[in-house]
Amino acid sequence: MKREYEEFKVRINSYVAKAQKTPQEGWTMQDGTPWPGNNSRDHRGMIQ
Repeated sequence: MKREYEEFKVRINSYVAKAQKTPQEGWTMQDGTPWPGNNSRDHRGMIQ
């Protein structure tokens, strides 16, 4: 049981790490179009 739990934790942690990693080309939707609001130039006031 403990081994299964350890394997589960490793899987969950890998999912979290993958989700937190931002792609270099930015986020895109499944059809390949850019995600709305993905351009940092659109939000100059928020970037300091």
